[in-house]
Amino acid sequence: MTVQQIAHPGLALSYLSPPAVVALPAAERSRILGCVLYSADPEAARQLHAHGVTHVPLSLLGAGSAVCEVWTGGECASGEQGGISFRHDGEWLFGRMVVSEQSGLAPSMRVAYDRMLDLLEAQGYRTLLRIWNFVPSINDAGAGEERYRQFNRARHESFVDAGRSLADNVPAACALGLEGTAFPVVYFIASRGTAVPFENPRQVRASAYPREYGDRSPVFSRACLAESARQRMLFVSGTASILGHATQHPGDVVRQTRESLVNIDALLATVAQSEAGRRIGAQDLAYKVYVRNATDYPRVREVVQAAVGAGARMLYLQADICREDLLVEIEAAGGVAC
Repeated sequence: MTVQQIAHPGLALSYLSPPAVVALPAAERSRILGCVLYSADPEAARQLHAHGVTHVPLSLLGAGSAVCEVWTGGECASGEQGGISFRHDGEWLFGRMVVSEQSGLAPSMRVAYDRMLDLLEAQGYRTLLRIWNFVPSINDAGAGEERYRQFNRARHESFVDAGRSLADNVPAACALGLEGTAFPVVYFIASRGTAVPFENPRQVRASAYPREYGDRSPVFSRACLAESARQRMLFVSGTASILGHATQHPGDVVRQTRESLVNIDALLATVAQSEAGRRIGAQDLAYKVYVRNATDYPRVREVVQAAVGAGARMLYLQADICREDLLVEIEAAGGVAC
């Protein structure tokens, strides 16, 4: 059964139940760039293992215990390089990797990011659009430093050594916590086309964060607009209750949710000012909402529905956010035909 769907030419996103993924006809499976299973149920992961699904062990909030995030494109080919599995259709590439922490989080993530950037160069998909990072115990201290800061150091240094900018042409991204797993999970989308990164006028760009947040700045744009001959696809990074660079409304999940939505509205307005032709609006987007504490889900859902409408395409997940004082984070993706 289709839970949610964005249907338009080129890259497309659907949310499907695991049985629906298994039942897809061969012709439709051949167009799958990537499939990500969100579920805390190990049995759901075992059932889909043979289908090349990336498992992110997060609990769904609301109805159901498992959902698949399915990205489709044209007729796809598969490959593997440096421990990264990928599929591509000549225009878009979806890659996924599970990262061993044998050498520690920062060194292991540094190797993983180096290999990801090498892959994009080798395959000719140099425009990195969106990265999802899931890091076990992201707020815990390890090796004398919070694990999120360790991750940021690895990502930052990998981009620098690859000759990539830390501020311009950087992808949209998020970093969330995982529990019950020993391995970070990363998946990403890149293209051979062009893209425009966007910053939020209400927030300091990540590359300019003060050192109080770590000795290496995060590397991401607030949103990334991908453009091809057939469509324009917008990726909105994980967005939280941050004004400037500071967390707003600590301990108040309702006000944090409202602030996050105001930030997304400001970002969409900034994107709209630069767009020619049909604009990408809230009605074109599917949202994913990460909630730190499951007991906050009803209040978060009420605020989100009041802001974007009860019919909006939403997926709610329980996850730790990259800062301990953040209780909710919201991301979005969607596009329109040219």
